[in-house]
Amino acid sequence: MKLVYIAHGWSLALLHRPLVTDRIEAWKYGPVIPDLYQLTKRYGSGAVACELRPSFFSGRTPDLDEEERNLIAAVFDVYGELSGIRLSALTHKHGTPWAQTYQADVWNLPISNDIIAEHYRQLARDRD
Repeated sequence: MKLVYIAHGWSLALLHRPLVTDRIEAWKYGPVIPDLYQLTKRYGSGAVACELRPSFFSGRTPDLDEEERNLIAAVFDVYGELSGIRLSALTHKHGTPWAQTYQADVWNLPISNDIIAEHYRQLARDRD
């Protein structure tokens, strides 16, 4: 879940387009894509052992273009070995889109793509 969210953020920042078109929400334990969560929750913290049905992609083709494939590979290279706890810490830091949006006891708050894009653009500037 968190790797998909991170790849989406980098796509917004670097490719100037969303990787997923589904709504992203600020839940207690971090940013969540509810449709993806529903499809994968039965796997818990284990590997997802199913192919996601095309309807998950909300009207876009499930085929990724070369830029998207390269971006996902780069995100996996950088973040793929991190534990769920470490990924959660990254997405919960002060100033992150989740931290800017989350409110205790308030459900289903959307995290705007504008906030996500700006956060990842800032991360890119900080790396330069």
